[in-house]
Amino acid sequence: MTALSSAALDMIAEFSGLCLTNLAWSIAVLFFDDGPLMAAISARSIAHICNCEPQGIAILAWAFAKILFLDIPLLDAISAAARPKLSDWDPQNIANTVWAFARHEIDDKPLLSAISAAALQIMADFQSQELANISWAFAKLLNYDDPLMKAIAE
Repeated sequence: MTALSSAALDMIAEFSGLCLTNLAWSIAVLFFDDGPLMAAISARSIAHICNCEPQGIAILAWAFAKILFLDIPLLDAISAAARPKLSDWDPQNIANTVWAFARHEIDDKPLLSAISAAALQIMADFQSQELANISWAFAKLLNYDDPLMKAIAE
């Protein structure tokens, strides 16, 4: 893994948004602890975040949260990129993103409000695990959203 990390760091400037997302996901799944590589992925991802598809944004958020690598500038960029597009996101991307922010204990009120509004529009499409993740995230952040919680409970 050290050789892979070294090679990735040498080439990080050439990575597209998709490559960065795939690399972050792989690191998280393997629980590979490499702060310099995660910092480089973050810095490069911030530059590409506006061009990422919803799944890519959600996976970046999930990967950094999975290994508890807190990077506030990346989370700020994820929030800014996600908020205007959430109405086009699917339930899994919404649930994974809010889970990631809660795992980091980041109470991003504008993002949570946008997530709530988007989730309410497609509530019938959510699977039970996604609803559980959203409920857990809002509870973890002590953010009680009455309309959202009532919709989840129904």
